[in-house]
Amino acid sequence: MSGHGGKRKGAGRKPALPLHQRLLIGAECEQKWIALAQRKAIEKYKRTPRGRRISDIQAGAHQISLQFRRKNHPRLEEISDDIDFEVGNRGRYISLPVCRPRSGDRATIIKEVARQCCAEFGRLFTDRFIDECWREYRRRLPRS
Repeated sequence: MSGHGGKRKGAGRKPALPLHQRLLIGAECEQKWIALAQRKAIEKYKRTPRGRRISDIQAGAHQISLQFRRKNHPRLEEISDDIDFEVGNRGRYISLPVCRPRSGDRATIIKEVARQCCAEFGRLFTDRFIDECWREYRRRLPRS
């Protein structure tokens, strides 16, 4: 019997990268995914009538030079009061619903991470490999 083929220890293709590097790639994809979802939630909020009114009020603060802002310019107190009036008794912190980005966004993130990995590791990675790293990372996340 020859020692070729079949199931045995050490058989098969070796991984392109060690596990910790594949998980780092997956974590990078996940981080970009979450950042994109948060950015889209903020943009959506800013398009609401309330968000536009608050942005208009805040624009007044940007017209005051930095040296006057550091000295608590009287106009800043006025702007702060206007914002407090706009948000009401709920305070300035708001909770925005974060939705999953579209599938086209996933492909964009994968391509961006593939370019970063090419520059970092000095070799070409396919979109499929990056997607597999992301899926492997997600499988290892604790279920909540």
